[in-house]
Amino acid sequence: MPTNHNTFNLEIDEVLAKKFSEILSEESLMNAGNVGHQANNINNGTEENLDF
Repeated sequence: MPTNHNTFNLEIDEVLAKKFSEILSEESLMNAGNVGHQANNINNGTEENLDF
């Protein structure tokens, strides 16, 4: 099996990791909602310009 030379070590502070996880989760959900809303508007012929 070939050796993977793209490995690295990363130390993550547990509190910081949790905060990033919360931020990314909230942002992902908001973006998904905005995309869904915009897609619905396109389907209904009422497309809006949304700032992402």
